[in-house]
Amino acid sequence: MMSDIAQGSIGLSRPAFFDACAWNDATGALILRAEATNHTVAAGIIGG
Repeated sequence: MMSDIAQGSIGLSRPAFFDACAWNDATGALILRAEATNHTVAAGIIGG
């Protein structure tokens, strides 16, 4: 298992609504899953 800290950006094909994690931790976090396997490939928080 690998665990790193990084900063990045994600392009989406349609609009997504979110809050910064500091304002609302329920909508300020994300999980990315591989479409082919449905495995979790990343998790993070949204800063703002």
